[in-house]
Amino acid sequence: MSFKERIAKWWAFTRQTMHGMSFGQKLGYILHYYKGWIFGFFVLLLFIGYVGDAVSQAHKEVYIQGFFTNDDYGLFDAEGLEKEYSALLPLEKNQIVVFDDDLYIDLGGGATDYTAASNGKLIAYMATQQLDFVVTSEDVLHHYETETPLLGFDELLPEELFKELSPFLYTYTDAENGAKLIALDMSESRFLAGREDIGQKYYMFVPYLAPNREHIVEFIRWCFE
Repeated sequence: MSFKERIAKWWAFTRQTMHGMSFGQKLGYILHYYKGWIFGFFVLLLFIGYVGDAVSQAHKEVYIQGFFTNDDYGLFDAEGLEKEYSALLPLEKNQIVVFDDDLYIDLGGGATDYTAASNGKLIAYMATQQLDFVVTSEDVLHHYETETPLLGFDELLPEELFKELSPFLYTYTDAENGAKLIALDMSESRFLAGREDIGQKYYMFVPYLAPNREHIVEFIRWCFE
């Protein structure tokens, strides 16, 4: 039996089975017996979309790329931020701003698969010099401060901006008592200022190999202007 004949036989059987059913019953029948096929179809669509996006971005220059993790309060809407911040920049046709808020790292041992995927993405992007900054919760910062080479904000910021933001800089002291200003408290940024309902602090840190240091400074100015 050819593939076309199999399809015709299957369709005839399905149509006969659903004959006389209401719309709701037909929908329930399809979801029950063909949920595997439906799931596979959606996975295929997602894969096609991912490949298309990857191909599209391969021809783009990333102006700045930042990740927001553990945003339990929905403070950092990556999609909205991309549009709002991009509109302020003199971007060329092939340049894009990339922000991602779909990352979560649970250091307490929960959400194991999701944590592994999120952590793996951060490490991969930092190692390949594609990530400019991370905004995350205090506990995640403490994890990365010992595991990852981070850029000091005294090295990153120009003198006048460093003086203005110095009260909000977080100091890490290593085993050899070397102090380094590795993170910026975002409490007074445009995202958190005046929000007394926030139950935790969020910090920005910058990988040592961040590729777009000047653009990070521009973004920080915008965050605290």
